[in-house]
Amino acid sequence: MRIAARLLFLLLLPWIAISAPATAQTGAQEVAIALDLAPGSVRNLAILSERQRFKNGALTFTGRTQARIRLTVLERSAAGYRLEWRIEEVSTQGFQGVQAALLDAMARVSEGERIEFATDPSGGVTGLLNPEEVAAFYGRAIETLLGAMAEAGAPAETLNGLRAAAGALTAPARIQEQSLKKPGLLLFFAGSSLEPEATYEYEDSLPLPGGGALPAVGRFTLTEFDPAAGSAKILWQQYPDPERSAEAIRQQLEALAAASGQRLPADFDLSQVVIEDRADYQIDLATGLPSLMTHSRQSAIMNSGQIERTEIRLLP
Repeated sequence: MRIAARLLFLLLLPWIAISAPATAQTGAQEVAIALDLAPGSVRNLAILSERQRFKNGALTFTGRTQARIRLTVLERSAAGYRLEWRIEEVSTQGFQGVQAALLDAMARVSEGERIEFATDPSGGVTGLLNPEEVAAFYGRAIETLLGAMAEAGAPAETLNGLRAAAGALTAPARIQEQSLKKPGLLLFFAGSSLEPEATYEYEDSLPLPGGGALPAVGRFTLTEFDPAAGSAKILWQQYPDPERSAEAIRQQLEALAAASGQRLPADFDLSQVVIEDRADYQIDLATGLPSLMTHSRQSAIMNSGQIERTEIRLLP
């Protein structure tokens, strides 16, 4: 049941972990990005999540999950926005066997999930407003997954262990963090003022596959600004800090090697370890919403690893 355990892990862990952008410097040429949506207005979004695995440079697996989201402005005031994020439709592609059955079960229970959250006046996400409702959803999702596993013949000991682990991962603080990842990704640059072609850098961290965090550098640039069209393009990147991350990477590799009864060579070339994030935003400055956002994260060791890709598109 290792597949089911990974599915539970993916369900409960944050989708994408990136920090808020650094405060922009002031200047005459700054481009302001602020949310401007009318109360009661609705925006429809399409989200594509794709995971590819490769070994020795050859693609070995591709799986996709697609979802349609309905974003509704429930309230707008001087204090900010109250928004609703509702999942309307979910589908999967590329999965087979037990994994496909479990994901289909999760897709069915996800439809109708509702997240209500608050923002500041410019659109920066500030908090989850319906934590009890979201916690109840996660409870139903976990029980649906465990029920599907039981039908597939999982032993009671495995199910009880996963249920205990799920309980630890659905604490109130964790629920809030998980629920706001996708809205936070959409509104990542809301409230920013950026100078065209200026590059902004800040210290951040990247999650290590085996646990822990890796010192990292984040940077973003307003690469294009079209005043006539009222649009802007932003490139965001994140990568390990070359000076501070080497020891953390080596310790992780040594632990993985020891777990498999091997030793990491003293002269192992750390440049064979790749962990990279990139996101491209196309922002409609009239509304402050991205018309298109794509994010990719690549993690690999010696030409073997995976690429996770997320696309959020604003529908007509």
